Amino acid sequence: MLNIGADYPNAPFVVVIFKDDVKKIKYKPAEHLKGKNICITGKVVIFKEKPEIIAKRSEQIKIQ
Repeated sequence: MLNIGADYPNAPFVVVIFKDDVKKIKYKPAEHLKGKNICITGKVVIFKEKPEIIAKRSEQIKIQ
């Protein structure tokens, strides 16, 4: 999970990468993306009253 703007559960927006999908990503997202500006593409859904995008492939995550 990548929290945007604050730590969970106070993050106003979350990018979720499920365990099975982490294997499809070419790097370790939590380590590789930390402190970087990123752009995520995907459908925004509401989960527990918070918006999130579920990332299933590395192509959805672009480093700016």
